[in-house]
Amino acid sequence: MSEQFSQKELERSQEYIALKELEKILNSCSNPARFAACIPNMHRTLQQNFFRMIRECILFMSTPGNVIIDDRNRASYQMCCEIAEMIRHKYLPLI
Repeated sequence: MSEQFSQKELERSQEYIALKELEKILNSCSNPARFAACIPNMHRTLQQNFFRMIRECILFMSTPGNVIIDDRNRASYQMCCEIAEMIRHKYLPLI
């Protein structure tokens, strides 16, 4: 876990509540392509914020020690590491 935030602080945050809701959605969402196809229906600023969130997740997951790696998520971890090298120093404007 990131040492930037305490577990208590995380569990009281709006982001933690959203993550728990996302867990429920991910557990029942069987078509990631359909989910992605819905993105154009989002407001353009929210699309940018959504990508900013994904970017931050990729960077977090690619940092050694932040997530426990086993055979269930090894491919995701390795892909995050590869993507992180491409996006780490790219600027994303907040418009």
